Amino acid sequence: MDEREPEASEAEATDTEPSEADLLRQELEASRANEREAVARLRAALLAGEPALDPEMLGGETLAEVEGNYRRALAVLTKLREQVAKETAGRIPAGAPGRAKHTPRTPFEKIRAGLEGK
Repeated sequence: MDEREPEASEAEATDTEPSEADLLRQELEASRANEREAVARLRAALLAGEPALDPEMLGGETLAEVEGNYRRALAVLTKLREQVAKETAGRIPAGAPGRAKHTPRTPFEKIRAGLEGK
């Protein structure tokens, strides 16, 4: 019976103290939770910096995945902006429309031009 008493005290000690595996699991879960929070903060910061991006374009579970998706989404957005700029460059005049060159005329020429218009 003397041999069983130390075993009982060892069993009680293991029941009250978490095992090394339990500690490692807790540490791993805490690390994963921190990474999920960091990914969410990164995604929010990237979307705030470029609001034209769709949040679905920044999917990913890790920081590297989100950064890679951001680079790809930004490349697509840049191409779209360039294409739209090329298409609209010919249609929309830059600034005010040009004016005809003003040539000084005599009062007699002005009267004649006014009468011809009627």
